[in-house]
Amino acid sequence: MRRPPTIVLEAIGRDNLDDVLALRTARDQRRFVADNATSLALAYALPECVPRAVRSAPGLVGFVMWALDRDDSCPWIYRLMIDRRRQGRGYGRATVQAALAAIAASWPDRPRVRIGVHPENADAINLYRSTGFVDRGMLGREILMERLLP
Repeated sequence: MRRPPTIVLEAIGRDNLDDVLALRTARDQRRFVADNATSLALAYALPECVPRAVRSAPGLVGFVMWALDRDDSCPWIYRLMIDRRRQGRGYGRATVQAALAAIAASWPDRPRVRIGVHPENADAINLYRSTGFVDRGMLGREILMERLLP
């Protein structure tokens, strides 16, 4: 069995911004995930958003962003993307686990985290289910998934 990759979630700034912007999803995933420039613009406009670069040797492999949602006061993972060249190697699962730990540390009084997933994004649905998320029905055009925080 392959060991999960070691990842670090790092703040985005002058030293890694260009690398974050260069990350791309696979072509067939583009309709499911906003590009990183759009996500960073959202984080700029909504200060509750916490954007992070996902680093693993030898460089950046993805992007993740979470926030304490204004509408329901629940932490949400707003974005998660792994670069098309790094998919299928465990980086998504490792990123979910690292994000869950960071969210739990940031809001220890919040027992659960949510995420919305496009119903046709089978790979993401399977990833989230495999990390403990359960379906809670539809929210607009997305499947609402939820899990208890560690």
